[in-house]
This record gives sequence, structure tokens and C-alpha cells, in this order.
Amino acid sequence: MALETINLPAHPNLPPPTRDITPEDGDGWRDFLVKAKAMFTELYAAFGGAGAALTATSITAGDSSLGITGQSAAQGGDVVVTGGTSTTTGNAGGVGKIVGGTPGATGIGGKAQVIGAAGGATSGDGGAAEVTGGAGTANNDDGGNVVLTGGAKHGTGKNGTIVSRGIAIKAQGAPAAKTVTAGITAAELVAGLITTTGTTGPSVHQLPTGTEIDAELPGIATGDSFDFTIINTGTGASDDATITVNTDVTIVGNPTVGALTDTTIISGSGTFRARRSAANAYVVYRLS
Repeated sequence: MALETINLPAHPNLPPPTRDITPEDGDGWRDFLVKAKAMFTELYAAFGGAGAALTATSITAGDSSLGITGQSAAQGGDVVVTGGTSTTTGNAGGVGKIVGGTPGATGIGGKAQVIGAAGGATSGDGGAAEVTGGAGTANNDDGGNVVLTGGAKHGTGKNGTIVSRGIAIKAQGAPAAKTVTAGITAAELVAGLITTTGTTGPSVHQLPTGTEIDAELPGIATGDSFDFTIINTGTGASDDATITVNTDVTIVGNPTVGALTDTTIISGSGTFRARRSAANAYVVYRLS
């Protein structure tokens, strides 16, 4: 905002004169009113007047709650918090953060909450609270990950947990179907569900390499894991299905999913967990 120096008129209790007067100790009434109007007009525009944007280095609440509210309309207006745009090719955009407040010396840190609004007073479902990674926009680029991480412990404390108290729904594509001998691709493995049948004998399925799995999971870190299940639909006594190792991929536990000859049960299954032990390396554990 442009800086204006306002000198109060010499006689503030008197009505404005009809012509501009400049007393020895202040502006004339006309100059005073012109400067004041200019400053308040600019302040009004800076704080949202006529749809203008507010530019500031920081905003601090003056009481116990700082509210930022979207426009009231037939379809309520959005409130968008956006990180800064990079001005250099190849650099990332700024981070948009919601961070809880700093506690007192022995207090608990403030929560950071994303909460959908309650439904209408007489009807209407509650609003969803969504967290979505950014979309890849060109050149077959990957979409952004959504990473949920509990808070880091201090000393001998415990790391924070990720708690889900609702019904969990997970996207699941159609299972990859294998027959007697066929390798499993990284995309099929991370999709989590594979069926196999040995129509004339045992089936053997080699796992992908560690490098191929890493390429399928951008952003995966050492210590991360994912589960997959193999369902054997073979009905013959010898129709077992076995997964085998590959470069930088090892298996702990029984790698064979047996065929069930009991006619009352139509399939056998095995669930495995693949843990990233290092860059481009995985250990697969039989869970059940």
C-alpha cells in the first residue's frame, strides 16, 4: 500500500471549510479527507473488496480463532490454500500445509484436521474429507502419492500410529489369471490378486525382479511393504501352484499354494507380504 502522511487539521472539531486551508500545524481539511479516502479504499481492496486477492507474508489471528470462510452462495464458495508457483523450470512448487499450533512447554501439539461439513439441518449427507495426490499432466508422468505417516518418536517414546475407525474400501482390479507356467509381472503383483490353475499338473510362477517392482511403485521406501494373494483354482491332486524367486527377490516360508481335493472346497489360497529390504530388493513372506 502506498504510504500517505496525514497531518491532522488544526481544528478537528470545526466543520470543513469551503476552501482548502493549510494551517501551520496540519493539513487542510480537503487534503486530509483525500488522503484518508485513498488509504481506506486501498485497504478495502487489499482485504477482499471487489474480489481482490490479499498478498501478505503472514496472517496472525487477533483472538482465539482465525476464520477463513468461502463465499456464501447457492453453491458455497471454495477455500483454497495453494503453495507457491515455481518460477524456475525443473523446480517443485511450494508446499501447501495445514499445521497444528505449537503447544506450551508440557502440552500436546495442536491437531491438524481436515473435516467434511455436516449435512443440512433437515436432510443431506455429511461432506467427504478427501486427500488426493496430484495428477501427472504430460509425458506419461506418474501421479503424486498420498503418504500417511505417524509422528516420529523422541528417545524411547513410541512412533505415532495411523488409525482407521471406519469401514475400509479399497480399489481392486480384476485378478490376473495364470495357467500351468507363467511369470507374474510387477503390475500384476502390486494389484494384489492372482488366480492360477494347473489343468494338467503343477503350475510355476516366477516373481518379477526387485528392479521391476521398484519401477512399479514410485515413492516406495525401504521398510515399506504390500500384500498379494494367490488363489489356486485347480481341483486335481497334483495341481499345486508355486511362486519362485527372481533377481533381488527372495521368499521366506512355503512358496506353494496347494490344490484342494476336497470337493466341498473349490480353491486354496496363499497370502504373502513383500517387504522392500533395500533399493530394488524385496523379501516375500508367506503369511497364510
